[in-house]
Amino acid sequence: MPAEGTELRQAIKELTQRTGKSTQDAQARKLGISDTSLGAYLAGTQIPRESTMIKMLVGAGIPTGEHAKYLETRRRAEDAPRGQHAHTNRQSTHTSPLLDEKPPPAARTAHSTSGIVRESFGSWVWVMLSLLVLVSLALLVFLQSRSPSAPPVAMPAPLQAGATTDLRCSLVDVASSPVYAEIGDGEPVKFKGFGDRVRLLPFPQRTGSDGTAYQAVALPDPRDSVNGVGWMRTVDLKSDPRECAGLGKRP
Repeated sequence: MPAEGTELRQAIKELTQRTGKSTQDAQARKLGISDTSLGAYLAGTQIPRESTMIKMLVGAGIPTGEHAKYLETRRRAEDAPRGQHAHTNRQSTHTSPLLDEKPPPAARTAHSTSGIVRESFGSWVWVMLSLLVLVSLALLVFLQSRSPSAPPVAMPAPLQAGATTDLRCSLVDVASSPVYAEIGDGEPVKFKGFGDRVRLLPFPQRTGSDGTAYQAVALPDPRDSVNGVGWMRTVDLKSDPRECAGLGKRP
């Protein structure tokens, strides 16, 4: 047997002695393995897997800081050249039901219980998330059904070229009056000053959300309004009986 195998046998023998038990059967139970497996390890015909070796170290009470040297001894024995008979026996460790160490029943029960708990918790989380989504959707539908629907606002037709000669005019009666492309816009597209004349469009006056009345005026520049219509506060305008034909292209 190679020297590495002898070292591993000595290390396993030391573990059996550290258990404080006098019989091989009691030593095997303390190390968490079967009596058959322990006999094969001591005889050098089998090499314990790394997980089995760690379990034996814990069963023998070996401090964690000393585990590395025992695992290194096991690795050297595993990597050392071995005869065909030993190789065959090593394979049988993984196939023979007699030498396949199984965790104690208590460990299997604890592992199974923890798996069930994790699975149940995950299912509970998914159920709660699904309920939260459904409640949110129902609340959104309820709020939308309670909100009064605003009546559709008819958009004024675009101002036609050449159709402004019969339009009425008004004069700006304040120092500065904003002109909006749409009622409710935060920023005006331009300002009109005192005495400026503007063309009035034949659209009904409208009222903003704050109760302010607005009059439709001509905005022929497409940079100001895509449909040629603007809105000014009615209170800022006063009637001008003159024709608007002399205004040219500017309102």
